[in-house]
Amino acid sequence: MNHVQALRKKGTSISASALNAIMSGGAERGDIDRTVFMLEEFPRNDVEPNADTFSFAFEALGKNVARKNRKPASKALIDSYLRKADSFLTAMEEQGIAPTGHIAREYVELLCLAGEVETATAIVTDSIASNGIVNSKTIYRVAMANVTHKNFDVAREVASSATEPLPFLLETIESAERRESTR
Repeated sequence: MNHVQALRKKGTSISASALNAIMSGGAERGDIDRTVFMLEEFPRNDVEPNADTFSFAFEALGKNVARKNRKPASKALIDSYLRKADSFLTAMEEQGIAPTGHIAREYVELLCLAGEVETATAIVTDSIASNGIVNSKTIYRVAMANVTHKNFDVAREVASSATEPLPFLLETIESAERRESTR
């Protein structure tokens, strides 16, 4: 963060790629404060954020929730992260930045970690129905979140909607349902 400020004081121009590179480090660690600070650096440096910028912002939220899930995070904290995600979506819309597969992946991961499995499922199924970009990893994540919530039919439906067959995922769902039925 201090490096960006020092470069700005020197009059060195800063690119979106440079800011995104710094954001990616914070996002990987789930460091929301650093990531949001870097997001605020874009307008300070007269740089337009792009899809990668927001992908890193969503990633930071999700990784932070994942770390907090090791110790239960409060509902208030989760709700604040979901509001922050909504603000990112609003900013993207205002700036004309279309969601990408990476953004969808990170947002869906956040929703699943926050227990918003129905919303994550709706996003994935709507995207698939409209030929949107949803990768196999995202489909797997939503299907398995539904398995965790014992929504086996929904999990199968999501898994079956992949553009390429995912037999291992369908087998995993069937196996989890069999285990659940013997309890």
